[in-house]
Amino acid sequence: MSVFDLPRLHFQGVATVHPATGGRRGGLVGLASAGGRSLSGRHPADPVSAEAGRERPGEQGRGPAQGPAQGPGQGPGQGHLTVDAEIVGVECRPGVVDTVDPVVGRAVDLWGHRDDDPATGSGGRARVLDVDPASDWTTALKVGRFCFGRDGRTQGAGHMAIGAVHGCHPPRWHNSVAGDDGTVRRSVVHQFVVTGGEDLDWLDDAAVSPAVRRLRHRASDAGFGGLVVQFALTRETAAHDPGRPDRWRLRGTIAPWRHHEPRTYPAGRLLVPERRPYGRLPGRLPGRPHNLCVEATDAHVTLNMVTALPVPADLGDLELRTADSAQLVARIPRKAYLEGADALAGGLVTVPAELSAAATAAEALLLTGTGPDGPVVLLREKEINVQVDDACLLLARPDSPHDADQDVEVLMRSYVRGRPRPVGEIVVRQFFNPRALPGDPVAACPRAWSSDVDVVRLRPGRRDSGAGAWASSCVLDTDRTGRGWFTLRGVTAGAARVLLSTEDEDMPCAVDRDGSAARAYDHDDALGYWPGAGYLSARVLPPPGPGSGRPGPGGGR
Repeated sequence: MSVFDLPRLHFQGVATVHPATGGRRGGLVGLASAGGRSLSGRHPADPVSAEAGRERPGEQGRGPAQGPAQGPGQGPGQGHLTVDAEIVGVECRPGVVDTVDPVVGRAVDLWGHRDDDPATGSGGRARVLDVDPASDWTTALKVGRFCFGRDGRTQGAGHMAIGAVHGCHPPRWHNSVAGDDGTVRRSVVHQFVVTGGEDLDWLDDAAVSPAVRRLRHRASDAGFGGLVVQFALTRETAAHDPGRPDRWRLRGTIAPWRHHEPRTYPAGRLLVPERRPYGRLPGRLPGRPHNLCVEATDAHVTLNMVTALPVPADLGDLELRTADSAQLVARIPRKAYLEGADALAGGLVTVPAELSAAATAAEALLLTGTGPDGPVVLLREKEINVQVDDACLLLARPDSPHDADQDVEVLMRSYVRGRPRPVGEIVVRQFFNPRALPGDPVAACPRAWSSDVDVVRLRPGRRDSGAGAWASSCVLDTDRTGRGWFTLRGVTAGAARVLLSTEDEDMPCAVDRDGSAARAYDHDDALGYWPGAGYLSARVLPPPGPGSGRPGPGGGR
């Protein structure tokens, strides 16, 4: 399954992020008027132009673009990502990393699209996109071409594989840990897919590496559809000038990709920090592991811990157990995850299985450690995981109630213990970002409720289905393959998270309280809820020229 499948190529290096001009300005950027307005009255350059939402068809084929384009005023060297990375190991047997295969030491490259407009300043480089400039949670990437196997510094020499990449790559599993010395350790995961066929070219040099030959063969097997590339960006820093480039530690994995798996979200059984209802973490203990995914076979258990321990911490020997019967699934010795934090396996830890795969699949999982009073539950499986691949959306407001050209249909995928399954009564609800509307007296009020402002309206089904009326939220089911659709319509210029939840208490906080708007959006991750939730980020672009951004004739009420 995804990065859990063999063979795997692991890479490491440095990524330099050149932020877009006019990005986050202290987290307070008004998006309700063309160009945006900060609290000081300045109009920062908007990294997403109004035309960007109209000129490119969406990933699903209709509606506005799924990934934004850079706006005017951006010079060279801004709004893009450069990477200096190489293959450091290959894994053809579970847990055994080979460092002598000929692909080791060869480069990994992330490029932009060949037809990028030079006016954007991207120069063919992968883009960095702030979908919501008033949020730290929506910095997405847009890679156009993925290459590995380059031998030496010449860009055109020695590549083993070159593939086209489509869509936008949302940030996943945000984590931020403050140190005693004032530094902050931040990490985030990105993932994309290079589909097989015309999008993926294997070059002559691929034949020199046994691991790459196996990867090529596996990626074309029945049930597989190309390559998945997953990587984590980690940075430790004190105060930082948001206008200057950031250097991030980069590490990731290239592996076969299966058709039924997400394109932009890590596959597997998702384990998240233990929490009380409404997202409150029990103490947010230092060193407590962050999100990870698990895949179990009869012989091995593999944990995707690529950002589970952003600050290496000795938690002692850990155990993976079933939640109800407490059966031991696997032991994770401290040596395995501590060495894995900086070793050559891309954050993947493989250990022997103590329980059959069938028995493991029958119950939820717990990751446990040992505390002063006995066993402690560190992570608990989120048994139902509902996600959206196209999780960074731009919408333009319709010109009239009958204008459906700007509506965006969204494909949702449901997984039960890591496998595609039907799920009923999934609630889709929105949480607007108050920091994106500082000039709106309702949104900016400290007592604002999450329901006070609708940035979008929703209804179940595809765009042309006409199922149901437009509303602030909607409820839908997924089919036997775990797929379901809903449609978004922009109504208020601004930004919001759109949450996908399956239980009444699966929300960041109680929403019918004064101040729930700011508390639920949780810009600083005080609740620890959103990194493990299923959601997408949506921004509604303002109409051209001055305006409040409040609903017009196409509001959809």
